[in-house]
Amino acid sequence: MAKFFKVDELLMEIKETEAEVARWKEACELEVEAGEKEVEERDKLVVILKQELEKTKAALEISNGKLKLKEELATAAMAAQAAGERSLQLADSRAAQLRDRVEELTKQLEEAESRERSRRKALLHHTV
Repeated sequence: MAKFFKVDELLMEIKETEAEVARWKEACELEVEAGEKEVEERDKLVVILKQELEKTKAALEISNGKLKLKEELATAAMAAQAAGERSLQLADSRAAQLRDRVEELTKQLEEAESRERSRRKALLHHTV
C-alpha cells in the first residue's frame, strides 16, 4: 500500500505541477500579449515622432529659406543704399562743377558786357 500511496502522491504532484505550468504558461502568454501591445504602441509613437520630425525639418527649411532671402534683401538694400550715396556724391560733385562753370560764365559775360559798354562809351565820345 505504501507504493500505491506514493503513486497517488506522485499523480497529485504531477497534476499540481501541470496546473502550475498552465498558470505560468497563461501568465507568460499574457506578458507576451502585453509586450506586443506595448511594441505596437511604441511603433505608432515612432511613426508619429518621425512625421513630426519631417514637419519640423520642412518648417526649418522654409525658415532657413526665408532667412536667406532676408539676408539677400538686406545685402541688396545695403548695396542700393551705398549706390545711392555714391550717386548723391556724384550729383553733388557735378552740381558744384556746374556752379563753378556758371560763375565762370557769368564772370565772362559780365566782363564782355563791361567791355562792350566801354567800347560803346568810347565810340560815343569819339563821335561826339
